Amino acid sequence: ITVEAEPKQYTVTLNKQSGEGGTSSVTATYAATMPTITPPTRTGYTFNGYFDATSGGTKYYNANGSSAKNWDKTSNTTLHAQWTANKYSVKFNANNGTGTMSNQSFTYDVEKALTANAFTRKGYTFLGWAKSSSATTATYTDKQKVKNLTANNNSTVNLYAVWQALPPTPVILKPN
Repeated sequence: ITVEAEPKQYTVTLNKQSGEGGTSSVTATYAATMPTITPPTRTGYTFNGYFDATSGGTKYYNANGSSAKNWDKTSNTTLHAQWTANKYSVKFNANNGTGTMSNQSFTYDVEKALTANAFTRKGYTFLGWAKSSSATTATYTDKQKVKNLTANNNSTVNLYAVWQALPPTPVILKPN
């Protein structure tokens, strides 16, 4: 008589590494597909999956929470979420000014100075940048260091030049 051993089951703790929500732990069966999980979320970051190391390592869960690999460990284990900081761009709008400026690339959680203003507007002085074309005060100054203007991956933030009219030049009349 041959007695089949029960499949070995192990507790797998899911370390979210600054993420929130989602599944916290699962029971994995040796040599079986990992049970489906709900992935965590993290503002400004894209979830890459759960791995057996805090960076690098072997991937056990895909970003969508599906199994990436059959369970092959023979002990209770912690898997670690791995994240990629989202990237976005800033588009500069002359807002009735003239000139050109290239878009600027940013990475979430990385502080970086805005590109120096290259726009001009006759009869106006440049005050700075705002997220609205109708703003009369600047939210950001020229070359200000900024970060986290958006949390959305591959999105574009529009910054509009804010202008203030210069006072008229007085005309001095000379008597004949």
